[in-house]
Amino acid sequence: SNIDEAKELFGKDLYATSTTGIEILAAEPGYAKCALKIEDKHKNALGQVMGGVFFVMADFAFAIASNFKQKPTVTQTSQIVYLSPVKGSTLYAETEKIRSGRSTCFYKWDRAHHHRPNHRQCSFCGFFEELSTRLKFFFVICFHLCKYLLLPLLPLTAFRVSPNL
Repeated sequence: SNIDEAKELFGKDLYATSTTGIEILAAEPGYAKCALKIEDKHKNALGQVMGGVFFVMADFAFAIASNFKQKPTVTQTSQIVYLSPVKGSTLYAETEKIRSGRSTCFYKWDRAHHHRPNHRQCSFCGFFEELSTRLKFFFVICFHLCKYLLLPLLPLTAFRVSPNL
């Protein structure tokens, strides 16, 4: 089933699944639904759920919706608006594709608690293409920049081995 495939694939995102505790409830190409049981580790010094928790949840849901059975997609831009504090013990999030073009896509994320929608709004613009050619070129350029421009600037003494050892 789709949910089992998604859990197997995105279960490798250990920060979202193991560290944060987000659970995948539904997954389809262009759509994802997740849940998170709020624990003390998710709260800030004032006892409210930290904004970063929402963002991790939004980013994870976007990753599922935009990558499940589709071309690899990465976030180009994202924005989140916090409209009210959380009440309750579980967060639910739904992400859906609004538009997809040749190389970009736009997704909307709604976070609700206790089935009260629109308490957090987030949007993601993603970029996708056949990553092999461009990414290989990008990594080759980065490698050479580091090798020829940045390494010579580092203090050589950090890399020398003393003959007296």
